[in-house]
Amino acid sequence: ITQVLVYAGDYSTFVSVLNATGVGELFQRQANDTSKGISIFAPTNKAFTSEPAATLLKNVTDPNQIKSLVEYHALNQWSSLADLQQTNDTVFPTFASYNAPIGGNYRINVTFVNGVVRVLTAWNNVSVTNTPHNSFPVSIFSIDQVLIPVELFGNPAPSPAPSPSSPSPASGPSASSSSSSPSGSSS
Repeated sequence: ITQVLVYAGDYSTFVSVLNATGVGELFQRQANDTSKGISIFAPTNKAFTSEPAATLLKNVTDPNQIKSLVEYHALNQWSSLADLQQTNDTVFPTFASYNAPIGGNYRINVTFVNGVVRVLTAWNNVSVTNTPHNSFPVSIFSIDQVLIPVELFGNPAPSPAPSPSSPSPASGPSASSSSSSPSGSSS
């Protein structure tokens, strides 16, 4: 697994984390199990410096959390690109679903929209941008963001609600009873 990523280039950060956590060996054992295979969503180097990962990952120091984060990037079954192109809001358990020492569901949603395979989490809407390897029993799909699990980071903060529109001067009961005129309009 790591050799394919090294030769494909642009995955050195992910390879380093795979090796440091021992998850690379776990993924390789799964790849060697030809009855199941493995599908990996490999973030590029740039993905680790892009938001929200750049901010969120700074505070992750617990080895179990790092391991779960890496395992969140793989399915414990082989799916080809053609298989993923047939998905429509399909929820998959990830390796972390089965192995996470801190518990949780660790599921991702994969869907094919407008000719693009997308991986969706509460934090991410990620495109599969490349397929460095797509042959049974291993598929490796390049993604442009690090997948962020709610099990480790909670739900993202909601977007602020749009501010209410101010009523126009001609509307509302006070507009017809107002006797003052706008100031500062001389020119």
